[in-house]
Amino acid sequence: MSSSDRVATLRSLIRILTAASEIVIKEWEAEDMREINGLAKTNLPSHELFDAQRAFIGSCNMCIDIVDEPLNRLLDISYSVSASRALFLAVLTNIPDILDGGDNLEGVAISQLSRATGVREDELARILRLLSTKAIFTEVRQDHFANSHIGRILVKNKPLQSIVLLLYVAVFSQALQLELSMHHLPATLLDSSSTRSAFQRAAGTELSYFDYFGEEREQADAFAVSKYPYLDIFSSAMVGFNQGCSPPLIADFPWASLSPATVVDVGGGVGSMSLDLAKAFPSLRFVVQDLPVVIEQARAVWETEYAEAVSTGRVQLMAHDFLMEQPVKAADVYMLRYVLHDWPDDKCVAIFSRLREAMGPKSRILVAEMVIHPTSGSTWLKNAPRPLPANHGQPHERTPEQFAGIAKRAGLEVKKIWECRGPISIVEMCTG
Repeated sequence: MSSSDRVATLRSLIRILTAASEIVIKEWEAEDMREINGLAKTNLPSHELFDAQRAFIGSCNMCIDIVDEPLNRLLDISYSVSASRALFLAVLTNIPDILDGGDNLEGVAISQLSRATGVREDELARILRLLSTKAIFTEVRQDHFANSHIGRILVKNKPLQSIVLLLYVAVFSQALQLELSMHHLPATLLDSSSTRSAFQRAAGTELSYFDYFGEEREQADAFAVSKYPYLDIFSSAMVGFNQGCSPPLIADFPWASLSPATVVDVGGGVGSMSLDLAKAFPSLRFVVQDLPVVIEQARAVWETEYAEAVSTGRVQLMAHDFLMEQPVKAADVYMLRYVLHDWPDDKCVAIFSRLREAMGPKSRILVAEMVIHPTSGSTWLKNAPRPLPANHGQPHERTPEQFAGIAKRAGLEVKKIWECRGPISIVEMCTG
């Protein structure tokens, strides 16, 4: 990019930033007025605010890409792994909760934090300063720390803490630790004769990701909290993801128009999405399906959160492997949320094929996933304003065209993609 092109691009980005900023400010002021008038705070941004937020963040990132020196950008990306490790250690040692018990203006002294966590002062201070540069914590004065507005959402929030722990829990540190899997990634990509994933190479197993962690195995580790520690943390993390992703999925798809209907939550974990839908739409019925050990966890969750739905038969918890024959025939909806991104295309075709065999003429499949918006744009999705890349600089997993290709191989077709006010979209499929 020439200097003149960079100038023109930067000015265009500043215009987008200015316009988006005014929308954000206007929405914040309106939120303050709602609070003054005693009205409930909304849990979702308006469509206008959501678009402005995406434009603002995408513009900020692109401004950094243009203004910063290339070497600095490469180093910043490389160092992001260190920040991830630091956040894992902070959550593991309960730092957000400890800081919550202190004075936000004065902060908690590093000496006190060291005593509470058992981590040496100098090392702990280095970790917290790194996270303060990422706005997770705040160093209010030298060697005194407090939660930032970001860090506060982790306080006493086990599901969100589990998201942070998910990729680092020691039960799979021997096999799935980032460095180990990444070490095997080049060989995996270059070996066209093998279908083994980087994870399988790193773990020394032929089992799939979830089969491996579903096995009962001896855990001689301080982090092991149960017979299935990884699955415990995974299930809790899915509830955490649900806190942010569920409201837009519920608000931006016409669930009410389905009523009455039976929704089969395929690979639904403990059923956190179905739980929210069951509370919001009383005429919907649900079948939550997952592996037996997960369904046992689900029973405990539903017993606490909505026992009546299970006891009356409105919600059924069913052990099922979605690669086997689907036992619920001709359901109105088969829903797969956060499922397909864990599986290669051939397995996704197999999963869809099992559902296709069970579907009735009016059945539909709803796939809730992060849909890649190609940087060049897509006819299925709303493109960002130029000079931003069409996807607002936010890459995800499969493109609409890739979903359509997988669906076609299973005898299905994509009817519509519902763009929701969050990272997850809903891909609606039918039998054609």
